[in-house]
Amino acid sequence: MNVASLELSKELYELSGWKSDFLMYIKSASGWVVMNQHQYHNYRAASGKPGHFVSVDAYDLGYLLRKLPRWYDKDRVKGPMHAFLLQLQPSPVSTNWQAFYRYENKNPNGYESEVTLKVEAGTPEDAAAKLAIELFKQGVLTRDGDD
Repeated sequence: MNVASLELSKELYELSGWKSDFLMYIKSASGWVVMNQHQYHNYRAASGKPGHFVSVDAYDLGYLLRKLPRWYDKDRVKGPMHAFLLQLQPSPVSTNWQAFYRYENKNPNGYESEVTLKVEAGTPEDAAAKLAIELFKQGVLTRDGDD
């Protein structure tokens, strides 16, 4: 199961309150492991301990992409026609992944392109999590339950 790192998942949960209903990090005797809900219930039953284990929500790429805004208006006034669109891609110069928002426009005067909120990480899941964290820090996204 490919999920954002434990550290990024913890930070993202603290900022967002996002509850992953499917995947979680569980602290076991051998360290942190990723389990789905079914595996967690089997693990709990096999351990003979009816209580809950220490857990942290884990975010896979699909979950993160559905939570991230598809477009970002850095000026917050122009709307979707002038917005920066979400992009996730391998880095052209390293083995990392990049997540960012890009605005592109072809017009009679030529072609313009601009990138904003660019983050980079070793996996696509970590890049998407870092981008979400940055959007929370800038106030673009707000914690679940906050108005």
